[in-house]
Amino acid sequence: MNTVLIDSFIESADSGSFTKAATNLYTSQQSISRNVALLEEELHVQLFRRERDGLVLTQAGMYFLSVFRSCRHVAGVTIENIREMQQQREKEIRMGISFDVNPYGELMDAILAFRDQEPIQISVRVYSNSKLLDLLENRKIDIALFPGLARPTSNRIEAYPICEEDICLFGPKTFLESDNPQEEVPEVTLVSPWNRSAAEDNVRVRQLLTRTNLQHSSVRFLPNVSTQILAIQREPLLAVMDARFGFLTELDGIGSCSLDIPSELMAYTPIGAEHAQAQKLIEYMHIRLAGSAE
Repeated sequence: MNTVLIDSFIESADSGSFTKAATNLYTSQQSISRNVALLEEELHVQLFRRERDGLVLTQAGMYFLSVFRSCRHVAGVTIENIREMQQQREKEIRMGISFDVNPYGELMDAILAFRDQEPIQISVRVYSNSKLLDLLENRKIDIALFPGLARPTSNRIEAYPICEEDICLFGPKTFLESDNPQEEVPEVTLVSPWNRSAAEDNVRVRQLLTRTNLQHSSVRFLPNVSTQILAIQREPLLAVMDARFGFLTELDGIGSCSLDIPSELMAYTPIGAEHAQAQKLIEYMHIRLAGSAE
């Protein structure tokens, strides 16, 4: 039902005149009269009697006036509640971080510094990459942080680069510090935490082999595996990940060496999400982390 017709009817009932109703609604008397007639036709009742002193509501008119006033009040309250919920949501940023990104160190320092500057709450949860994409598409989170050159496959998600870093090789110190590792270990299992195509993975492997003096025949490559697997310190298991978020070196017996291969930390957001604070956080992380990397 057209709300313009209802507004014309309520204003006519309040003012007792189509002319006064037209003045109050900044329209013509003909428009008000036509709107009321269309409403009566839609309801199959007569709403007014035209008398010498003006418009008089019929019994049906009094009933529908009460109904429409109640509906307009409920609609107004509902709209106001939606606005309040939206304003409340703007006071919190829901962030998801991939298992393959270290949620501590300089990244967390930047997030906490932003929270101290802005009157906003930031909730942080760690999920798998597939879970993060699902949460983004359903707008259950506002930002998701992914490592490497991953790009969203959905057209409902957009990506922003936060900072660029070299790639590091992580593994047992005894293996990485060896002058000739391929003679000591006949086969190396290489783990990649990125969600990329096979072609991109192969490029990374070739770059890796060039910089680590490993023979291609000695490498068994496992793409798209969580770097948490390195917690199991079994030689000769190696992983490749971003240097800035290389928290694995904190584990006993785990070392790293730079490969000088550029990668990026990416922030994903749902397309069309109106969350100004979330966008400000992305810009702040980009400036702070990219600046500290120089």
